[in-house]
Amino acid sequence: MNEAFIVNPYSIEDIADAINSAIRLSPEEKNVRMKRMREKVASNNAFHWASDLIRTLVNEVPSTRPENLPLQGSHDRSKQSLR
Repeated sequence: MNEAFIVNPYSIEDIADAINSAIRLSPEEKNVRMKRMREKVASNNAFHWASDLIRTLVNEVPSTRPENLPLQGSHDRSKQSLR
C-alpha cells in the first residue's frame, strides 16, 4: 500500500515524521490516498483472502487432493509389528 505512511511502531521519530508528512499533504493528495486505500481494503477483504487461499491450496498442493491420497490400508503401518 504505497498510499499509507509506513513506520516502525517502535520509533517515536518515524511516527513523528509520518504524522508531520501527513499533516502537510494537500487536501487533494489526502483524498487521492484515502480513495486508493479504501478501494484496496474493499477489494481485499476476508472473503477474497479465503477464496484466494482455497484456490491456491487446490491448485498448488496436489497431494491433498482425494484422488492422490493412498487407499486405506495400502500404507497402514499400524498393523505391522514393531521389532
